[in-house]
Amino acid sequence: MLQEALEFAREQISCIVTMDAEISVESLETFDIFHCTQKQMSQISYLTTPSDYFIVLNQATVDQSAGNDKILLLDGIQDPGNLGTIIRTCDWFGVKKIICSPETVEQYNPKVIQATMGSIFRIQLFYTDLVDFVKNANLSFLLTGMNGESIHEKSEVLNNINGVVIGNEGRGISNALREYIKDEIAIPKIGNSDSLNAAVSAGIILSYWTKK
Repeated sequence: MLQEALEFAREQISCIVTMDAEISVESLETFDIFHCTQKQMSQISYLTTPSDYFIVLNQATVDQSAGNDKILLLDGIQDPGNLGTIIRTCDWFGVKKIICSPETVEQYNPKVIQATMGSIFRIQLFYTDLVDFVKNANLSFLLTGMNGESIHEKSEVLNNINGVVIGNEGRGISNALREYIKDEIAIPKIGNSDSLNAAVSAGIILSYWTKK
């Protein structure tokens, strides 16, 4: 994570706390570095086994315009691991912007950041009312859910949309958003499971959406 921050969010780094008393890494010499004991690191880190480094970063400035790139909309994702995995998956597939409803878990939740494995530094993410965003964006969006048409049959539609919506792990996509987006796709079920994890669903859909 430190290497990722140094490469992709260097200008955001405020300071670095470390247990390394003999630090001699050239790339770190331009930052304020504070040394601490193992006990102190345990007090400031939420990890059971803390890392040797603790980085303090300023929050990034995010472009909140819709733009023309692919956008993933998250409607009430609650699990920090899911959000972190979705951010990491978007980074893998080249989707650079994620727009979250206010009910979505906080992006700076420690478990979210850990699950991103550094992708948090490369993805533009912000929170807003999704209904207002969809109404004002003048773009085309597609819902995901259990009752949509098979993703295998909607490849042409996927090629001509700007954004895909992933819903809450339990209740799916809100009715308010469904008032403004009618097209819906589903990942066909072959086995016996009742549901598919939200982050896994996002990965499958992104794979189809970005394959061209």
